[in-house]
Amino acid sequence: MHDWIEAAKRGEGTAQEYIVQRFRGMAQTVAYEILRDVHLAEDAVQEAFAEAFVNLPKLRKQEAFPGWFKVIVERQCYRVLRRKQHPIVPIQEVEQLSSGECFSVENLVERKELQKMLHDSVAELSPNMRMAVQLYYFQGYSVQEISDYLSVSVSALKKRLFDARRMLKNSLHVTDFISVFLDLYEGGTKMLHIVNGDSVAEKLKGSGVQGEVLVWREVYPHGPVFRELNGDNLKLRAQYLQKTLGIPQEEYIQGCRKQEQVLQNLAAYPEIILWFEHDLFDQTMLCYLLHWFSHQTLENTKLNLLCIGAYPGIELFRGLGQLSAKQLQTLSGIWQPVGPEQLQLGRKVWEAYTSEDWSKHTQIVEEDTTALPFVQAAFQAHLSRIPAEDRGIGIIEQVTLEAVS
Repeated sequence: MHDWIEAAKRGEGTAQEYIVQRFRGMAQTVAYEILRDVHLAEDAVQEAFAEAFVNLPKLRKQEAFPGWFKVIVERQCYRVLRRKQHPIVPIQEVEQLSSGECFSVENLVERKELQKMLHDSVAELSPNMRMAVQLYYFQGYSVQEISDYLSVSVSALKKRLFDARRMLKNSLHVTDFISVFLDLYEGGTKMLHIVNGDSVAEKLKGSGVQGEVLVWREVYPHGPVFRELNGDNLKLRAQYLQKTLGIPQEEYIQGCRKQEQVLQNLAAYPEIILWFEHDLFDQTMLCYLLHWFSHQTLENTKLNLLCIGAYPGIELFRGLGQLSAKQLQTLSGIWQPVGPEQLQLGRKVWEAYTSEDWSKHTQIVEEDTTALPFVQAAFQAHLSRIPAEDRGIGIIEQVTLEAVS
């Protein structure tokens, strides 16, 4: 962060844009808390950023920027209040009601009622609790980020959230309180969801989840794989898949390149969510993607993971494709942040999986893989496919022969 502040002091546009992106959500929450009007809050935040960049050379300690900027936002809001401007009708709401895109009237009314209930309940909290809930649940900031911005200790902030949850539970009077809190997270339209399978993608789109959906089309357990799938390596794999699965070579290569192009544009997405399952098929995809992301500079893009091996009420859970759009919606927002441990382990697993040295394959199941809890079982399934020393065949051939017998 210090480097970005110094660059912004020198007037570098890229650094200033990064600071705007990182602190805009927090600033708007603080501004709205004072002004109670979305558009006035946006104007105040815009003016606050302009004032901050002019006075940035006066800031001596870079780590003081969050609290220093918060004071500027508040000061700008009080200037707006002194102007006594009249409330503005949000034109976006009129456009939503008139366009009718993607929503029936019934669905739109139902969603508006739910949003109003949630917002009204949060509005009844004390200012400190209200701001904590808005930043944590609505905007998705971490406790540490909010702590730095509001200059409040982490322990005090956690207590505010705990007290807020207790008070909201009493006021909302709902049986499934957890799902209501998940609905508080409003995310953004610039989220990217990466899934395996067109069926899951279509249901996810129908569930109302915000953002774009990218289907990752690959079958890594089949055919030759390489640490870096490009150039001659990609052609070799394409030739094998065409010969064994009938996938046209050029079609496969073009598909891979299109997928990679979306990933290369990761800076356009403030949040990326990986939706994968517990089996070998999905775990190899997951590790490939984690390997890829481990080599990138994520900057202000948050990487999240939702990976499950069971779902309530489904006795034999095989994958996300079994779930309905409504069931997938219940999973929205429960994803976990991907940190250095997951990235490092994903990178290590993928490098082992693509290695010609079989000792690296067996080594994975002997190591601590708790950062990715389904990796070990998936790798054991992978190793069971290798021809056994005593029989000369793997588990798939063994089961096939038993069935024929």
